[in-house]
Amino acid sequence: MSTHRIEDALAASPYDPPTHPALRPVQPYGPTYDPGAYGEPDLQVTTVIPRQHGPVDSVPPADPPADPPADPLASPDVAHGWATREQEAWHDPSWEARTWEREDYDDEYQDHDDESDELPQAPDKTPGPTPRRLAALLVPVAVGIAVSVGLGVYGRLHEGTGSALNIAGFSSGLAAKTWLTTAAFVLVLVQLWTSMRMYGRLSRRGPAGPRTAFVHRWAGRAAVLLTIPVAVHCLYALGYEDSSLRVLLHSLAGCFFYGAFTAKMLVLPRRDAPRWALPVLGGLVFVLFTALFLTSSVWFFSTRGLTF
Repeated sequence: MSTHRIEDALAASPYDPPTHPALRPVQPYGPTYDPGAYGEPDLQVTTVIPRQHGPVDSVPPADPPADPPADPLASPDVAHGWATREQEAWHDPSWEARTWEREDYDDEYQDHDDESDELPQAPDKTPGPTPRRLAALLVPVAVGIAVSVGLGVYGRLHEGTGSALNIAGFSSGLAAKTWLTTAAFVLVLVQLWTSMRMYGRLSRRGPAGPRTAFVHRWAGRAAVLLTIPVAVHCLYALGYEDSSLRVLLHSLAGCFFYGAFTAKMLVLPRRDAPRWALPVLGGLVFVLFTALFLTSSVWFFSTRGLTF
């Protein structure tokens, strides 16, 4: 290709000739050939840049794009037609006669239709009361039952002496027993409050700290110490009685209370017991002691008043 043809092509093209000083001839990609070896012309390729239009020869802006085609459903007539079309027009009545329950349909797997198609369910891995955890309750519960039965048998066989507890400042042993039971019941209420705090039932900030646990332990210890003279007075001075419904309920509640308390104290240090065991036994102890308080102290105050 001659030099004149290249100049004519550049003049006819909409691009300016390479007048920028940084533009240099670019050699074509390929192996290096000797121009004189085979008589091939020495062709140089140069880059070109688009023509820079000035204010005089600027191209007028194109026409703005036409509006997009309107949605055919936007027409009120079309929308009304779609809204009021007959559903039966889209219904194929031939499908009503199509069923697999035909005599000419041979189903080789029809004997297995009654079998369940569901996949086998994965085993439930939810933590629950395993047999080992339940076995950890056998000894505490057995010992608690033995304590309850032993107290009941002793109270039944022993004849009451009528006097066993005399404390200075009280008019009788019954009055002393009543006030000791009342003080122990107040401590039991403190234990109930602290236990609910430790389990996060009375606070939105979660379980309580070590101070609440300290109060819970010492309130329980003090309550047990206050009930020991009361239990000795009931068993030694009065014994097991069933002369009235109140006395019978009081005797049964006393025997069951010490049995439940023993079982709770045996479950307390065990780490392999179910988590629900300690709250259940603690609640049972509270219910039984409340029954003792109602059938003894409340009855005494309601019949004799607040006397010592």
